[in-house]
Amino acid sequence: MIRLSFISWEDEKLENLIPGYGSLLRVMAKVRFKTPSGYTKPYDAVVDTGAHTSLLPLEIWQNLETKMLADYEVRGVSPKPECKVDVKVAKIKCVVFDELGNQKGFEIFAYLASVEDIPLIIGFKDLLEKLDLHIEFSKNDAWLG
Repeated sequence: MIRLSFISWEDEKLENLIPGYGSLLRVMAKVRFKTPSGYTKPYDAVVDTGAHTSLLPLEIWQNLETKMLADYEVRGVSPKPECKVDVKVAKIKCVVFDELGNQKGFEIFAYLASVEDIPLIIGFKDLLEKLDLHIEFSKNDAWLG
């Protein structure tokens, strides 16, 4: 079992529009990626059940050990051409871990973004599809197992 964490924040603009809207939440995982000389420093990644493939910003993947497979593009909730992000589809190795020393390594397909201003996202392909995701927010508890 690999423990996950929650982050929460207030969206001031949304709270002003809808008083009492409350906090926004995300489930987070700690991850390291394989480099030619070892592994990266730890990164906090969003665990996104709506993402079919993991997504890495340029600053994280540019020094990784990668097997590049294809050029591609991804879009978020908007289909507009100006909203696309150019990516490279690649195979990379990573380790998801927690502060208790629990960890599991994976080789995953990932989208390697051409820009830095995007979040690091852990998606289903090759990772979440291999582990069970448990979230009990009322108990402040989440894990992969």
